[in-house]
Amino acid sequence: MERKVTMKSKIFTTSSRYEGKRSRLNHSLMALSAFTGTLLVTSSVVQATDLQIYAAPTAGKKTIVMMLDTSGSMAEYDNNKCKTEGVESVTNTVPYKRNYCMDSNKKKIAYDRLTRLKDGMFAFLDSDNESLRSVRVGLGNYSAAGDGRSGQILVPAVELGVVDSDQRKALKNALKDLTARNGTPTAHAYAEAASYLMGTNTLSSVNLNNAPIFFYYTTGGWRPTTNYYQCTQWNRAGTSCSSWSSVSSIDTNGLTAKPCTISGDDGTCYHKTGTHLLSNSDSGFTSSVGGTKKTDTNSYESPLPPVADRQSCDGQGVYVLSDGAANSTSETRASTLMSNALGATYGNDFNCEGGLAEGFEGSNPGGWRCMGEFSKRLFDKTQNPAGASIQTAFVGFGNDMDNLANKFVENACRLSSRTQDDRTSDDSCSPTATTAYKTSKPGYGNGGFFIAKESAEITNSVIQFIDNLGKTPINPLSTGAVSVPVDALSPQTYQPYGYLRALEPKPGTQNITWTGNLKKYDIGGGALKNGTNYTFNTDGTLNTNSKDKWNATTLTDGEGITVGGVYSKLKLPTTATTGYRPLFSDIKSVATGGVITTSDKDTDLFSISQSDMTPATLLNKFKNDAKLKNLTLDMQLKLLNYLGHDLPLDTTPLPAALSSPKDPFTSIGASIHSFPVQMTYKGTLDADGNLTSEGTAGARDQSLLYGSSEGALRIVNSSTGEEQMVFVPAEILNSTASKALRKGSSDTSGMTHGISGAWISDSDYTVTSATDTTTSVVAKKMNVYGGMRMGGNSYYGLDVLTPSAPKLLFNIVGGTGSFTRMGQTWSKPVMANIRYGNAIRRVMIVGGGYDMCYENPRFKLGNPVTNVSTDYKDATCNNKTQANGNAVYIIDAKTGERIWWASSSAADTNNTSMTHSIVSRISTLDRDSDGLVDQLYFGDLGGQVFRIDLNNTKNTSTANFGKRIVRLANLGTKADGTTITNGDQPRFYQPPTLTVHDEASSTFVMVGIASGDRSTPLDVSPTVGRELMKPFNVLTSRPNNNVYGLIDRDIGDANLYTVKDSELKTVDLTLKSLFENPQKITTKVSETFFPYAKDGKQGWYRSLSSDQDGTMIPNRAGGGVKAFEEEPVAMTGRLIVPVYDPQGTGLTDRQNPCQPRVVGESNTQQFCLPFGACLNSTTGLVDKVVDALTGFQFKDGKNQNLLGPGIQGITFGPADPSTNPSPNPSKSSCGAITLLGLQQGKGRWECTKILNPIRWYEKYVEAKKS
Repeated sequence: MERKVTMKSKIFTTSSRYEGKRSRLNHSLMALSAFTGTLLVTSSVVQATDLQIYAAPTAGKKTIVMMLDTSGSMAEYDNNKCKTEGVESVTNTVPYKRNYCMDSNKKKIAYDRLTRLKDGMFAFLDSDNESLRSVRVGLGNYSAAGDGRSGQILVPAVELGVVDSDQRKALKNALKDLTARNGTPTAHAYAEAASYLMGTNTLSSVNLNNAPIFFYYTTGGWRPTTNYYQCTQWNRAGTSCSSWSSVSSIDTNGLTAKPCTISGDDGTCYHKTGTHLLSNSDSGFTSSVGGTKKTDTNSYESPLPPVADRQSCDGQGVYVLSDGAANSTSETRASTLMSNALGATYGNDFNCEGGLAEGFEGSNPGGWRCMGEFSKRLFDKTQNPAGASIQTAFVGFGNDMDNLANKFVENACRLSSRTQDDRTSDDSCSPTATTAYKTSKPGYGNGGFFIAKESAEITNSVIQFIDNLGKTPINPLSTGAVSVPVDALSPQTYQPYGYLRALEPKPGTQNITWTGNLKKYDIGGGALKNGTNYTFNTDGTLNTNSKDKWNATTLTDGEGITVGGVYSKLKLPTTATTGYRPLFSDIKSVATGGVITTSDKDTDLFSISQSDMTPATLLNKFKNDAKLKNLTLDMQLKLLNYLGHDLPLDTTPLPAALSSPKDPFTSIGASIHSFPVQMTYKGTLDADGNLTSEGTAGARDQSLLYGSSEGALRIVNSSTGEEQMVFVPAEILNSTASKALRKGSSDTSGMTHGISGAWISDSDYTVTSATDTTTSVVAKKMNVYGGMRMGGNSYYGLDVLTPSAPKLLFNIVGGTGSFTRMGQTWSKPVMANIRYGNAIRRVMIVGGGYDMCYENPRFKLGNPVTNVSTDYKDATCNNKTQANGNAVYIIDAKTGERIWWASSSAADTNNTSMTHSIVSRISTLDRDSDGLVDQLYFGDLGGQVFRIDLNNTKNTSTANFGKRIVRLANLGTKADGTTITNGDQPRFYQPPTLTVHDEASSTFVMVGIASGDRSTPLDVSPTVGRELMKPFNVLTSRPNNNVYGLIDRDIGDANLYTVKDSELKTVDLTLKSLFENPQKITTKVSETFFPYAKDGKQGWYRSLSSDQDGTMIPNRAGGGVKAFEEEPVAMTGRLIVPVYDPQGTGLTDRQNPCQPRVVGESNTQQFCLPFGACLNSTTGLVDKVVDALTGFQFKDGKNQNLLGPGIQGITFGPADPSTNPSPNPSKSSCGAITLLGLQQGKGRWECTKILNPIRWYEKYVEAKKS
């Protein structure tokens, strides 16, 4: 029988009334852990690289044509000390030559511009930046063949693909043969590149009707001569030639030969019917490669997606790179080509009158006025034949292009400057520029102006240009992290509001920060709401018309990630506001050169800025404070950016004054892994022990604590959303992750993780006043603890009793000192009391953490790296015998001292099987209700489940504190009990759920745990669209993930601490020891498991991919369905498991192809406790009717019991009052709860108080020695 709980189900889903003997163990067994701080129930997204569920948009094809200047000036060296020249070869997949010069001492001092251009282009083509793979890149140069008149297309625009793809090689082959010759016909080349994108041509044409094009005749004599003529003008009907011109040769391919007489000479005419292109030496159409043209060769074949397949987020542009002034044209010549490129409909009225002034090289015009007007036509999709907005970027290369005072440089800047509202960044001529060259919207080409003196800057300019193409504002997405607080002063009642973490995902890019926001909503009807607006649509997307409680504007959630929420409450300097964020760090001192010494234990954090500062006082502090002034300039700039000042990181030195931007400027990353913790600093309780309502004067003083991926831990006021503390650790400042402090930064490694671990609070209270009806209390301790998750290997303890003056309690650094086995700090801390050394100690208990080797979904200990899939090559994983994080630590909550630890060897207590990472929270058990934790339960990433027995008996020596480590089960086994050897063992990322039960004379704990590879949620699906996902090809033959129920028979033994290890019953279970699909048992279910038999069944398991009958759900790849989020929840005789299904079918796909995709969906599965089958209360047989609601619920081809898209978790919240309330409600009632849904709750459970409301909040005050 399951121990009675305080929530009584009103929906009949399971039967828990089958009678057995009541447990002799204390009721405290029902608690998973004791806590003294705030309990926050949440559906947090706790994940590693399960960020891959945010996949790149299916639309948004980017196409660029790079038109490179190969004029004679590209042979210059930009060094006046050059005396002699030389040539060297470069080894590459496509080798090429590099021209260099030497000084009078024969020392190599410079490379010519064309060489540096090739270096930059080769570096670009060798870049493994994932965002480049799907970009279509074409290449051209000017002048074509050194003619000084035209530009040509050398390589058609095709997707770049991976490094060393055929397209990258084709581009390299074209680049290696480029030589510097003749003039700079930029205007002509620009028209050619645009014509190719639009699918037109740059030649004039005439429609002919069986008219002659060529004529030749031969003169007689002993030495005959052939004379060739080409028609240059036809009559209006296009049937006869009215003017001929002598030529040296003719191309008669495809023409019809007929005898004819011209001006008395008999010969042969070649006729054509249809469109005929007129020759023009300024056009490069005829010299462009054949693969760029349509079959009839009358026009280019546009590389843009077909019109029917185009999306608003597609992007296309011309990338012009030049080292000097445009020349070799006239307005007549340039406008002719541009008019032809625009076609008859859009080009007939084209002229060069407009905003740009002509720029001359001497007296030689460059065609700038024409280029300016042409760029406008390209950018306006209604003014060009492609019907697409084509951007123009200009890259100035070499010394001649870095001075805007030169008219041709100014023109190039204005021509390409980004002025559009959705631009990703500014350049020297954008509307925000402080120079006289700023250009107002709508500007001209809007692709961006770049200066590239060195080769590396070329790659950067290309990536920036691509990022600016086809920008579609990203709709905010929910991480599924709906957090509903249970207040520390009113733990029997869920509060009527929830916190939602939103983010702006940017998969497939190098953005180091995905912007995030935390928002607060009311709860009504079991769902988040704003008035009558639900926060979520029925398909799980955010309702664009909703508003959170902190949003004081008229804007709605659909208008961007930064609308409302904490982001809107940030204290940032602008032209209209003053003040700064309250920023702190653990900096003790900074030596000259920027070396930071971190703060000592139990000392104040260093205050970098406070809200009442002005720009002048802040800058003065950075220049004169003993710590800040010694920071590196790079770090000073990053911090100033984080505080709201837009300062490029190459600024030098610090500015003389800080200017404030017009709009708030800062970086706040998403809080994907760190969910909010509510902290109550003071409150008033009524006579029934309920916390008085929010908004009542003096009723509450509450804050929220959470971390974010840019590297900060923050405390915000829960009523106003305003920041009270922002803590950026010195270890973030000292790492490359500090780049995330500047908005818009990028890095080849992509998104950083910052402070992404789970945090908890630990509080004590004291009474300040009391009456007959109310009691007021205030916190006397408010400590917080947490880790970094993928952001690092550290745990921090902070004293935040006064948020404006926080203190560092300690900082633990994994992999060093007493924590050598600690890996990435994933494990959520558990606060507890123990008796150690005959003294009561307040402690923090954590698992050892994560090893990055598990990013490989088939990682195996002892496996040579040479055998590892090429997707996961990592030499540090080679033949590793134990993973980082294979430990459990008990740590002093005040000092951070390691009190006790367990591992495979060399620890205080050892078990040789503890070789895998332990990443989950540790489940704790107070066996005898003395307030001290006696048992620790946990799983690992090798499919094993353990129990640690701690001895809290008085006078126990420290050496005997850790009684034993028991491996309850090795589930990395097959059904026959043999070991899985290919790396497919189950992984446990979440802690087990513990419930206590009686059966006849036996008392046992059911250890419920479910598996799923959180590091690689998309290991087996989808099979297509995996361009940016690892593994690059889906895995096959993966075993299904299961939910397991392990019967711990030893926990009820009164002699547990004296019994020999060899006499334990629940040890080293394998899958063979468990009953698969217990719902199929046809006899009395308990008799399958009781009484105990050594060779009998010691528990059960059911596949997460199977329905109530154990039948596999169709079209689900093995191992795809996974248990994610926090551990399963035990509620009224059932185990509720949140499950992620990458192939989910329960939601209608309404995703915008231009938006990042959210792959898969989450639902809940339930299983009856304790035996995994629902029982008839009288017979003990399986109740088939009730059990039909268990397992994977699948109806009409669709998932049921949906939580929402992506990775979601279980969140309980307050239910609406009953429509049929009791006329005499019990004073012990604390309302009802429901499982929150998208637009309505699911289920209803009545709540009954179990705590004495009189001074209960003092139960877990600071532990005393005894």
